[in-house]
Amino acid sequence: MAEPQATEQPAAEQATQPSEPHAHEAPDDSEDVFHPPNGAPDASSKGTMRTQRSQSEEEAENAVSFYLSALAKNTRPSADFESDLDLESPPSQSPKPAAATGKSERCPGGGVSLFFGGCSHCNAGLTSMFQKVLSPFQRTPPKPAASSVPASHLILEARPPTLPAKSAEEERKHKAQYAAIMESARRRQERDEAKKVQQESMRRKKEHSILQAQSQWTDVIIPEWRTRRATRKVLEMAWAGIPPRVRGRVWALAIGNELNITAELFEIYQARARVFLAQGNAGSSAGLEASAQLISLDISRTFPKLCMFQNDGPYFTPLQGLLGAYVFFRPDIGYVQGMSFVAGMLLLNMEPCEAFIAFANLFNRPLLRAFGRLSLPEMNAYYAVFEEFLLARLPRLHAHMATAGVRHDVHLTDWFFTGFSRALPLDLACRVWDVYFLEGDALLIRTALGIVSYFRDELLKMDFDTMMMFLKNLPETMQEERLIKCIAEIHITTREFDDALTRALAAPAGPAL
Repeated sequence: MAEPQATEQPAAEQATQPSEPHAHEAPDDSEDVFHPPNGAPDASSKGTMRTQRSQSEEEAENAVSFYLSALAKNTRPSADFESDLDLESPPSQSPKPAAATGKSERCPGGGVSLFFGGCSHCNAGLTSMFQKVLSPFQRTPPKPAASSVPASHLILEARPPTLPAKSAEEERKHKAQYAAIMESARRRQERDEAKKVQQESMRRKKEHSILQAQSQWTDVIIPEWRTRRATRKVLEMAWAGIPPRVRGRVWALAIGNELNITAELFEIYQARARVFLAQGNAGSSAGLEASAQLISLDISRTFPKLCMFQNDGPYFTPLQGLLGAYVFFRPDIGYVQGMSFVAGMLLLNMEPCEAFIAFANLFNRPLLRAFGRLSLPEMNAYYAVFEEFLLARLPRLHAHMATAGVRHDVHLTDWFFTGFSRALPLDLACRVWDVYFLEGDALLIRTALGIVSYFRDELLKMDFDTMMMFLKNLPETMQEERLIKCIAEIHITTREFDDALTRALAAPAGPAL
């Protein structure tokens, strides 16, 4: 591409173009210098733009026009004019502008050098120049000073002198409005303070009751467990909730150890599970022991919100060891998906050996053993027991669910087999277990009935699909005390439960309810 010539122009162009200031020819080692046109600052007005910032728009347009004419000729304005505009000198690393010979230089970016260290490639000098030329004329409106008067007081302020003054009636009206605003704010503040005081009082009362109950369990009930276990006082305290610090000890005593499992036996079966998993004998004749390889896949899905049973969590290895030991302790049952929730709940409240003993004895109880073995006749019998008591205690809800065609086995399987530990919030599930270990399997039926009773009004408005989805994924916003009350109001004695189960087992096999 032909380079621009800055020294000569054809005669025709000189005749047609308007007269422009001529550039004085500089020595070989100097740069072209422009004399500013009329109206632009010259050397005699040096420093004017530094001290006088209120220039007119016409002066700004003249300055910009002058620089545009300099850009068209690819020459540089005079040093005096640069100093008048308070412009920075070009950086030392930038290429020099084209000399009067008409030859232009190129910057490292590949563009043709213009002036002020800029070029047609990066255009940095041109941008800086225009910012400095126009900066004196860019006025920013001052920010209004922040008022020291509160917003609620403005209603009492007098109007500015340019506006009509308030009338006496308007003044009285504004004073009344201000008084109403202040009274409303005072009442709201009093309500908030009263609510905080009430919440603090309830918190302290709950802490005090927990400390008292903990002292009762530790000093009185646990040392005399055999004689006090079946008393009404212990059952009432269990319904009120066992304190977390003694919950594990009470659970272990309530579950018992009918299987006479020892710590040494736990270590033996745990070691067998480790060896088996290390060898990878999935295709051996181990039978249900091969289900131990499914444990690792299920552990990370145990109480996922706690993040304590993940691969890098503190309870991953203990839970894996407990479930693996149980698979070799009871190969007739093996591992069934969902067991990890029961074992995880126990590990959160006990040491691994105590948790294993409680876990093994829990799955020796009739209901969990039936679901662990996946015995369909026994499982259907428990579904039938629930159906019978639903009809007797909640007939309207039973009719609605029967008309919709709800299958109770879909949600009851998970509820019963995990002891509601997956369906309910963790604290609420612990409250259910506090009573379950004392009252036995009948409490699981009562809990299922208590849940549907809690959501009775909502369930009566649902269709089949909505109801099934709702029962599979219960809301987590349940009120703890209200649900416990709903469960307690479902009265089923041990004899009533046993009789209903006997009738269900004796009935001919039918479809799941």
